[in-house]
Amino acid sequence: MATPGNIRCARCSMVVLDVFNAVMQDLMQHQPISAPDLYKMIMKDKYFRRQKLNSDEMHTIQTLVNEGFSKLDFSIIYKIAKYFRGFIPPPTRNWGANPLLNEIDIGDDVERIRRKRNRFVHQINANISEEDMNDFFDTVIEIGKRIDKDLNKIGLNSFEKTIQHYRSCSMEPETTDKYIRALQKIESLEKKLTVQIDGKELHFYEGKSIAHVIANVEESLNGEQTTALKLIFHDVKDEDEQIELLNKLCSENNINTENIKFICATKECIAVLVFLQNSFLVESTLLLSEVNLFVQKIISSTGMKFVNDKVFDIVIVSSEDESAESLLDQSNESVHDFKEPDTKGQ
Repeated sequence: MATPGNIRCARCSMVVLDVFNAVMQDLMQHQPISAPDLYKMIMKDKYFRRQKLNSDEMHTIQTLVNEGFSKLDFSIIYKIAKYFRGFIPPPTRNWGANPLLNEIDIGDDVERIRRKRNRFVHQINANISEEDMNDFFDTVIEIGKRIDKDLNKIGLNSFEKTIQHYRSCSMEPETTDKYIRALQKIESLEKKLTVQIDGKELHFYEGKSIAHVIANVEESLNGEQTTALKLIFHDVKDEDEQIELLNKLCSENNINTENIKFICATKECIAVLVFLQNSFLVESTLLLSEVNLFVQKIISSTGMKFVNDKVFDIVIVSSEDESAESLLDQSNESVHDFKEPDTKGQ
């Protein structure tokens, strides 16, 4: 039986799955390149196909030929917009950056949507408070208003109206279950390790995006190369203070371990971006062992406390944040300017 927290989570999930995907699809409809031509661009770009898309996403890309943008979800379109410049107007600063309050261009709102989406995609328990739900809807309704204006969407079909409807519409148990399951399927978090620390349990969950990262680094494994990952700490007390302390420790270089380099900590739960040696990444046991040591160092260095004093939950997923990627060696990746595809002779 669904709890009130489950129902609130399902309402947010409806926005994440139905509205956020539709926003990105509509934005793609308003740019000058057709879906079939985008397909040709992607198929010509070996690096993008192999390094940015997993097997499921490559299967979805095939639908561009006959079904337009209608099957592409938020994640795929975000990757396209970020890599092939020009499809969606970029944020005020850069892709991946957390927009400031006064930054309200289309790209800024796409970044806001991504952060809201990731918070739910990386959530272990399908349960949120009324305060969190109201904060979510207040924010995304304002985003919906701005995007409606940009895309000239009016009336009952506007994103604003749809979001408002989801906030208070009738929720059948089947609907609640359907949306929670669909949301959880995106990252398919799986518990990989439980560690006992001073009478407390530290649970490590791994998302399926890690498998795609590992498959890519295995092709050209070099122990001295590193890959950016995201570690998400759930239900931390005094999040803002902890984030400030973590970034201070980072600037003082007091939080790295031998094989993991701390990059930064950000909001939407506490997301810690790190670099991990590829040689440790490809071995599941080594990966979990290194992350466990790093997390324990963070907890002991900061005095981090969790809402549940008995259980700590840590999620490990791939990182797509520009703040992390900008620190990577990008010698193998060129900047892709938007241009009409060359269709001569095709």
